[in-house]
Amino acid sequence: MLAPAPVYNWSGFYIGGFAGLATAGDATTSDPCLVGSPCPGGVGTYNGVPPLGYSLKTGFLGGGTIGWNWQSPGSRFVFGLENEIGYVHVKGSAVMNAPPIGNGDTTATTTFGNWYDAYTVRAGYAWNQVLLYAKGGGVSAAVSTGVVDATPPVTIDTAPNKVRTGWAAGVGLEYAMTRNWSLKAEYLYLGLGGTVNNCAQVGGFPPGTIDCTSSTIKGINTFKVGANYHFN
Repeated sequence: MLAPAPVYNWSGFYIGGFAGLATAGDATTSDPCLVGSPCPGGVGTYNGVPPLGYSLKTGFLGGGTIGWNWQSPGSRFVFGLENEIGYVHVKGSAVMNAPPIGNGDTTATTTFGNWYDAYTVRAGYAWNQVLLYAKGGGVSAAVSTGVVDATPPVTIDTAPNKVRTGWAAGVGLEYAMTRNWSLKAEYLYLGLGGTVNNCAQVGGFPPGTIDCTSSTIKGINTFKVGANYHFN
């Protein structure tokens, strides 16, 4: 009589790597407006134009993962914690004062990256070596958005690189090829969208005036494949 095939158990620590693509929705950035001045209809005082919408290009995604799973013997439910740290670069820009309005030296720009950190909990259902899971938690990432005019003598940069935090949620499918190695495919949304307000001094020398911009950005959709090594 043949012995029953062993049942795979997902419990234990694991590390891994992944690569994929990241996309983001359109962004909108306002023309810089002088502090204390009215900007009716969103028309700025720097170029005298309304807010500008522009799209962001698809970018590369890659990084590493460390996590821990727990599966009770005899149960199909798997729970765990996971942290992924990676490189992401999603960027878009558009000329704000193109001729005949101006000389085309002012740019509205948004960049996600070059790093992000997602810290999540996982819950899944296993069919022996196949695991279908959902994950959710928080995310931190480098984000810059605003207006840049680098042409002297009038210079302004309201797009400093800042750390932005948000939420993360996604789903994935993982398959254990051997006791220690598994492959996965995953979708994860990084909820980093919202309104970002930045101000900067015009001209670069005191007592330069202070102008401010407002950008509306959306979150990032990530699609990745990866491999994990399980210490079980």
